[in-house]
Amino acid sequence: MRLKVFTQPLTGGIQSTPKYVELTVGAWTYVNVTWSDLGNPTNVQDLTIQDNSGVGGQVVYLDDIQLLATTPTTVANVTFSPVGGTFATAQSVSLATTTAGASIRYTTDGSTPTETVGTVYTSAINVATTTTIKVIAYKAGSIASAVSSQTYTITAIPATNQVIYDDALGVDWQNWSYDGGDWDFNNTTLVKQGTKSIKGTPTGTYKAAYFHKTSVVSTVNHPGGIGFWAYGNTTSGTNTQVRIKVFTQPTTSGPESIKKEFDLPVGVWTYLNVTWADLGNPLSVQNLAIQDNSGVGGQVVYLDDIQLLATTPTTVANVTFSPAGGTFITTQNVSLATVTAGATIRYTTDGSTPTETVGTIYTGAINVATTTTIKAIAYKAGSTTSAVTSETYTIVPVVANVTFSPAGGTFATAQSVSLATTTAGASIRYTTDGSTPTETVGTVYTGAINVATTTTIKAIAYKAGSIESAVTSAIYIINLPVVANVTFSPAGGTFTTTQNVSLATTTAGATIRYTTDGSTPTETVGTIYTGAINVASTTTIKAIAYKSGSTSSSVTSETYTIVPVVANVTFSPAGGTFATAQNVSLATVTAGATIRYTTDGSTPTETVGTIYTGAINVASTTTIKAIAYKAGSTSSAVTSAIYTIVPVVYNFETVKNGDWSDPTVWLMNAVPTITDNVLIKHTVTISTNVQAKNVGYMGGVINFLGNFTLSLGL
Repeated sequence: MRLKVFTQPLTGGIQSTPKYVELTVGAWTYVNVTWSDLGNPTNVQDLTIQDNSGVGGQVVYLDDIQLLATTPTTVANVTFSPVGGTFATAQSVSLATTTAGASIRYTTDGSTPTETVGTVYTSAINVATTTTIKVIAYKAGSIASAVSSQTYTITAIPATNQVIYDDALGVDWQNWSYDGGDWDFNNTTLVKQGTKSIKGTPTGTYKAAYFHKTSVVSTVNHPGGIGFWAYGNTTSGTNTQVRIKVFTQPTTSGPESIKKEFDLPVGVWTYLNVTWADLGNPLSVQNLAIQDNSGVGGQVVYLDDIQLLATTPTTVANVTFSPAGGTFITTQNVSLATVTAGATIRYTTDGSTPTETVGTIYTGAINVATTTTIKAIAYKAGSTTSAVTSETYTIVPVVANVTFSPAGGTFATAQSVSLATTTAGASIRYTTDGSTPTETVGTVYTGAINVATTTTIKAIAYKAGSIESAVTSAIYIINLPVVANVTFSPAGGTFTTTQNVSLATTTAGATIRYTTDGSTPTETVGTIYTGAINVASTTTIKAIAYKSGSTSSSVTSETYTIVPVVANVTFSPAGGTFATAQNVSLATVTAGATIRYTTDGSTPTETVGTIYTGAINVASTTTIKAIAYKAGSTSSAVTSAIYTIVPVVYNFETVKNGDWSDPTVWLMNAVPTITDNVLIKHTVTISTNVQAKNVGYMGGVINFLGNFTLSLGL
């Protein structure tokens, strides 16, 4: 980005010589424009800072614009030590500036450093490969130095492996182990490769197998770092891991590098690769320490094939599983693979950890018929063994679906339905009410199900440790003949007398059951009908008819309301014509009934008329109407009797006691005939058959002597 700066001595005056400034994008840059840059003007009234890109689209930020009392100092350029050139080994390059308090930034990727771009220099830069270092120095209130650079061409000796130990110490390598008796360099009891290994049994804490080279080794020639095999064990038998740490020194008594720690699994050989980055990128090595780092002692460590490496060992790719672990309902054939060509795979299925020597060598798909965890590792000579990977295959078989025999369909008779599953040991539950069976819902199947009416059977089979079957169902449509409904004779209604009710169905051979207590009859509930039912009080009869192999009739019913009628009122004496007043008694044979009567011609009811309490004296012609009634019964009919009272004219009357046939007994001195009205005032004896039209009494009586009659001509 370009800016142009110029001034004018007066407003509208002549522009000064311009100063062009190239800005670094993305960084603040301190710009000092001297008067000589502008042609040494003697005075200034206008200052212009102008975009000079010529294309637009630039964004410029300006800050702290001043006319200066003094010219700012420029930070001194950075110097390099050593200066650039061609080298056979890696170089440690130091940077410096003579300006006190200045900071330095540098880049090694070809970019240009600024006050904000690049790495802040704090210590010597390790240059192990051909590199160009660009630098700038800057300080607040000063003008940054110019960007300067140096190129370092590293023509190193071709990288090679260097043996430190392999059955014996490598060339010019010496055993400087701490407390040397703790480290046996001729061990033959446990060896990774060759015939010997180093066995460490530190008697104290933090003891090390310590290796010294008679000359300094450049790490540039061995960019792969340090590689070796290690086997951990413990004397106590209680630890599951053994801890070691690795570090180097650049010279015999030089500073120790950063330390790399490892936790070794007990009981297996593990290949370890320590990179120079792990150790802080040392430029040289003369001493190597592999140190017990338990802090407690009691560890046993075996070391073998210790080398400085020409290349970083490749790590064998992790084993992949196909299919991946999961839950399955069938046996699985599991394939193992690694993308590292030539690698060998070992696996275990017993929970143990596979290693290069432990586990089954994989040769083909593994058949997994039960829940199993497969652990696998891949390894290859000269490479770092893969991590142990694992997958778990949970095999949960599915119980076979329930089958129905016979299958659902339409039938003319009841069906006996059997349920089955081919899964041995499975249980079956079923429902017939439309609900869905589960392992806990529904009836446990124990034998054939009798289906007498249209029914949907739903069923499920289940077994511990298996996935339950799907719910299956079958519909059984039962079209059985229907028994004809029960008929009643007489039909229900209101009655005044006890009824004998007959029941019948037109279906031959059907049985009838009935109830009179309000309950609903079924094929097993109610009284079996054998003959007419005597209904003496209000009753509802419910009835059903049924027959084996048929659908029962509907329940039918009739109600019989029995309301008894109070017996009619009787009169004593009965109505008639009388010559004298009459005492008329009323009665009904219905116990507990009440009688009302009238004598004025009106009609008595349960509330109209005089309540009868005793004989009614009738002295003149009168009509008595009467009704009898009782709670819970139908009132009697209204009955009546007419009493006509006609006084008699007596033409014969007694004058003394004596025999009827004696004329002297009579006032007329003659014996009465069939046309005479006789008034008895005395005691008269009848000793022969006699006659009269009517007989009245006025204090007299008649005594019959023997079997004789008095005939009246009324």
